[in-house]
Order: sequence, then structure tokens, then C-alpha cells
Amino acid sequence: MIDPRFTWFENLLLHEYTECYLYYSFYESEVDSNIKSIWEIHLDAEIAHLYKAAGLLQKHENKSWCEVIPF
Repeated sequence: MIDPRFTWFENLLLHEYTECYLYYSFYESEVDSNIKSIWEIHLDAEIAHLYKAAGLLQKHENKSWCEVIPF
């Protein structure tokens, strides 16, 4: 689902941020070390996607990720 109030690049950033949160949650709650390592691999991949989405937002809209995801 996308938010029609945001641009495509803003929605991409939010999507990747959400995926990072989900994989982080899976990683943190996993008790089996073998499965936990799998969640860590996926989390690392999603973090890379998040950085790429932030770069695309900066490049094409001249907007920082901080303008979309306030902290």
C-alpha cells in the first residue's frame, strides 16, 4: 500500500524502512541462533535497500530522508 500524499520515492523509502523494522523485529525475537543468522542476512539486505532508496530520494527529488522519516 502506498500513501497518495507522498511521491514514488518517498513511498519507496517508507516501504524499505518498514521492511527493515520487520526484519529487525524478527531478528531480535528469534531464539534459535541458526534462524537468527538468516534474519540478520535479510536485515542487512533491507538496510542496503533503505540506503539506496534514500540515495534515490536525494538524487531525484533533492530531499533528505529526514524530511520523510522524522526521528
